[in-house]
Amino acid sequence: MVERMIALGVANLLLIVCSQVRIPLPFTPVPITGQTFGVLMLGAILGSRYGTGVVSAYVLEGAVGLPVFAGWKGGIAALLGPTG
Repeated sequence: MVERMIALGVANLLLIVCSQVRIPLPFTPVPITGQTFGVLMLGAILGSRYGTGVVSAYVLEGAVGLPVFAGWKGGIAALLGPTG
């Protein structure tokens, strides 16, 4: 059980790191990020149940204000803005 929690925590950190890889585009406020790759990779590795749990924890962390989204942003404004 403890090993699974550690693995899910590492997966969450991997998703945070992937979201920081970004390519800004001059014609839109929405950058291309590694976040999509991270979500798909975690879903393939962890399966649908644990993958959904990790992504849900990631979104909840960002919603409460932790800077986990692209560009080290967080909060409800980041979720409800154009990049959310």
